[in-house]
Amino acid sequence: MRELNDLLDDRGVLLTSRWDDVRLTRPLLVFLQRKTARIDVGQLSVCAARNFDTRLGLMVPKRYEGAAGELRDLTLLAVAPPGRDATPVTILTRLATAADHALALALEEEQGGGGLGLLARRCEAVAEVDSGAGDELALRVAAIFAQAHLGPVVAPAARQLFGVKTARERLLALRGD
Repeated sequence: MRELNDLLDDRGVLLTSRWDDVRLTRPLLVFLQRKTARIDVGQLSVCAARNFDTRLGLMVPKRYEGAAGELRDLTLLAVAPPGRDATPVTILTRLATAADHALALALEEEQGGGGLGLLARRCEAVAEVDSGAGDELALRVAAIFAQAHLGPVVAPAARQLFGVKTARERLLALRGD
């Protein structure tokens, strides 16, 4: 957590001078129908509890007034799936790029269509969910973001594009339910 705090200002927002210092492990990319990179933990927490039986909260408080969180931000979430203790998951939120949209469209074409690539094009921001805490936890957080912000998920390493329904099915398969 010390390393994370070195990247944040006194309001808990990613320092613009440290944007290029963020390194995530096999991130999942979630498209967000938002115009900002700011995290709305209230919305995410309600979605997590209601739809995924998961508790979620900020590990480092954030105050966005006067901060540069509009363009890019780094957040450490405490995520507690049912019956488990909270585990930290790192999230990088940023504005979507042309390369992000092109990747989603290419994956949609590879997978034979479905409309998720076009949905991704309507999303102005993305969240990169770090997989360092484990694939199941990363997928759970990606599914929560996708549900809350009405966007698809990209697993770049696996070259897959999918929605919330598929994310839920994969969660069940990973848990062995």
